[in-house]
Amino acid sequence: MSAIQQPQPVDPQEFKSAQKAGWATASQGWRKWRHRFEPATAELNRKLVELAGVRAGHRVLDVASGIGDPALEVARKTGAKGSVLATDFSPEMLAVARERAQEEGLGHFETKIADAEKLDLPPASFDAATCRWCVMLVLDPAAICTGVRRALKPDARFATAVWGEPEKVPFLAIPAKVAMREAGLPPPAPGTPGPLSMGKPGVAEALLAGAGFRDVKSETVSVVFEFASPAEYVALMDDMSASLRRALEDKPADVRAKVRKEIERAVEPLRTPEGRVRLVNEVRCVSGKA
Repeated sequence: MSAIQQPQPVDPQEFKSAQKAGWATASQGWRKWRHRFEPATAELNRKLVELAGVRAGHRVLDVASGIGDPALEVARKTGAKGSVLATDFSPEMLAVARERAQEEGLGHFETKIADAEKLDLPPASFDAATCRWCVMLVLDPAAICTGVRRALKPDARFATAVWGEPEKVPFLAIPAKVAMREAGLPPPAPGTPGPLSMGKPGVAEALLAGAGFRDVKSETVSVVFEFASPAEYVALMDDMSASLRRALEDKPADVRAKVRKEIERAVEPLRTPEGRVRLVNEVRCVSGKA
């Protein structure tokens, strides 16, 4: 077992560069596995659309769309008389989103390369806004919320989603725990962005309220992933997890192999009677009115 490293201060420029590089690489994994991911997250996407109050004919902003979620669900809801602007700072991820929109014939699906923390959009120009799994990944989540509120029309709603607390998100918590143990990775320094950094009840709610949103509400949604085997689960994480990839990229090959093997071992108790691996995860959905 490797010695535990100490947390290091976060350099904003290096952090952003590493994020962009990670998502550029992971984009092909998201394309490869999207047919496994889409059914598991469909209910969550619908919930965000509902909480944002999206209606037919609306003009909607989706922030940090990645490969198009929940922006594609938004486009289905608005219909051709409405539109959705899907934004992301990763051209590679947005390219997959455009492919998916074209497959469905969603001509009112637009994309724009944009940093979520520096949205430059016309004020009061959107009827609703959504954002899935982004605010907990950036250094300045308040900037996202402030930018979104500025872009929304008065009384329009914004709905965002964050993963729950680590013990309620085995899909992400198991690999993180194993990687820290086997690769000697340090625990995140307090305040460090990460997939599981904003799951405590009240945190995301306070973020929206602090940005000026009113009538802030929250709900929880279960996102359930099933895999044929532990090896399939690890293969998906290898391809899709930009954070796990970054954490292990400078480790020796034998350490990376050990981490993968131990992750497989850790999910063995989560097999169903049919032999599949089933991971039930909590997502917190928070919404507010501009």
